Amino acid sequence: MKVKLLKNKPYQGKSSRGDYFLYSVDVEGMEHAFFAPVEIHELIQSAGIAVNSDILLKKVGSKIELSLLGVATAEPKSDDFREMMRQSILDALELKRTIEGVEWTHEDVRSLSSTLFIARSRVG
Repeated sequence: MKVKLLKNKPYQGKSSRGDYFLYSVDVEGMEHAFFAPVEIHELIQSAGIAVNSDILLKKVGSKIELSLLGVATAEPKSDDFREMMRQSILDALELKRTIEGVEWTHEDVRSLSSTLFIARSRVG
């Protein structure tokens, strides 16, 4: 199965079965979850495989083999998160000033700026 990585790092956690590495991948235009075995996760991380890399996953017996088809390497973003958060807060405050008839609370502004930040951080 050919997949494209959608994020540089997986969501990591522990379950009753041990550690897991949950990757977001694109399969024929649809987003799917891929629980990578430890060996595959280590290969992805050590090779510096990044967002938009094309990978071929093939099940052979009880193992999964990985082949790299098109590799995009992780590059540091020119836009840092601090600046992104600052702009999100400023935009939320601007919305508060321009939208009349709404009794805004500090929590509303915080929620709005957090939502803007999350959306911006996912774009890059």
